[in-house]
Amino acid sequence: MEHHMSKYACNSCTQKSKPVDIPNRRTRRYFLFQEEKAKLRKDEDMKRYGDRALLEGKPCRGVKGPSIKSLLPLLDRSTCSFPEHLHSLCLGVVKSLMLLMFLKPGPWNLKEFTGAIDKVFLKNVQPPDDVSRLPRSLSFLKVWKASEFSHWLIFYSVPIMTKFMKKEYFQHWVLLVISVQLLSQEKISADDLHLADELLRLFLRDVGLLYPESAYTYNMHQLEHFGLCVRR
Repeated sequence: MEHHMSKYACNSCTQKSKPVDIPNRRTRRYFLFQEEKAKLRKDEDMKRYGDRALLEGKPCRGVKGPSIKSLLPLLDRSTCSFPEHLHSLCLGVVKSLMLLMFLKPGPWNLKEFTGAIDKVFLKNVQPPDDVSRLPRSLSFLKVWKASEFSHWLIFYSVPIMTKFMKKEYFQHWVLLVISVQLLSQEKISADDLHLADELLRLFLRDVGLLYPESAYTYNMHQLEHFGLCVRR
């Protein structure tokens, strides 16, 4: 597959990324939200694209060519690569949004509340024994580990940030928290899976209304497929 900034970078679907002009930066491609979902990839399509790319010497629909892994028996090329929790969600989506909130100017900015949030976070939060990393100051946000972003999202952020985030931003954040909590259950019902899918769609739709279009990164787009991966 081509890299994450290419025209057809998604491993799961055929949505085409679009160029977006960012002030003081070169134009890059982002996966802007679409009301109509893109077509999911199929194994036979991936094989056809790979063979065509090999023949023509250039990528076809994001596929650069056949991989030696394609020789594995019963391998489905359309499902063998998928987003996962720590990198796509925690280091991708959660970290990027938190860096926006605390470092970038805009209506989402919370920099003035950093000290107050740290005070609550560091003094009042008492993680259970199965949380290996203790809370760390937001001043170290750039070097937080994936597990720290995961714990912040699922456990800490809602009770802490309700006092500091604007209402529309907080409600938007809660959509992500609830959907991830639902999808992280050891057992999940069909109703919970459907609800998580709907909440993630609402979350993705409003990213472009609350944050810059550059927030629609490859990792942000992968939220579109989290429910699908759990279902599979």
